Amino acid sequence: MRTVEHVALLRRWVVGSMKSMARGLQAASNVQRVEPLDAIGVGIGPFNLSLAALLAPTGLRARFSQPH
Repeated sequence: MRTVEHVALLRRWVVGSMKSMARGLQAASNVQRVEPLDAIGVGIGPFNLSLAALLAPTGLRARFSQPH
């Protein structure tokens, strides 16, 4: 390959990489901020049901999930 062809290939690679990085930055700016939780419960058992009932009136942020 001639040097001119190498430079053209390198230029296409650099431009493609820069476009890819720009798309990644744009996607990252569209990510929503997630607020931290005070409690997380996995499973629906007596403990988590009791914990959910006790946390409800406090205003603490909690999420409970049933594993698949």
